[in-house]
Amino acid sequence: MILGENPEEAALRELREETGYVAEEIHSLISVYNSYGYTTERTNIFVAKNLKLDTQSLDEDENILEIVKIPVKECIKMAKERKLSSVTQNLAIFMYAYINGINE
Repeated sequence: MILGENPEEAALRELREETGYVAEEIHSLISVYNSYGYTTERTNIFVAKNLKLDTQSLDEDENILEIVKIPVKECIKMAKERKLSSVTQNLAIFMYAYINGINE
């Protein structure tokens, strides 16, 4: 986050910078410590809705080749089949499914 920026503002900024999408709505899904007891770093996970394509503006050291839209049910299937290696991705997907009553 940039100094003085709240997590929601940072999420919206990062979404636009990295994907080129702007969200009309953003909702906090969960906020967790990355390594409780070792660091105070937190990861804030949001759900962005009603996306509209704008302009991507990557930092000079970033390189995102392709933005791929994956249906929620396919994400859940990938997580259940242990095809995702990121704990943050898995947490986000399972929390979203739980909160929305998706059990497939």
